[in-house]
Amino acid sequence: AGGDLAEATGMEVKILEGGTDAWQATGFELVDGFENMASANDDVWYKPYDHDGEVVAEHMRNYLTWETELVEQIERDGTARFRRFD
Repeated sequence: AGGDLAEATGMEVKILEGGTDAWQATGFELVDGFENMASANDDVWYKPYDHDGEVVAEHMRNYLTWETELVEQIERDGTARFRRFD
């Protein structure tokens, strides 16, 4: 995979021999979460209840607003075509 990545990007790629086990064997920690992301986490949509605390209700309202305005958004876009059933 490293060779394919280097070829596709034209960039130098380094591979840790032994992978995750080798990383841990050197004493480095494994972490879960978003603290070491290379870019903003903006390409994923989370369900309203995937959020913590009081913001759940706000995310639910935002989703319902998006959904109820979807027909108008599609009409403004003009490129989507749907068959109408009366």
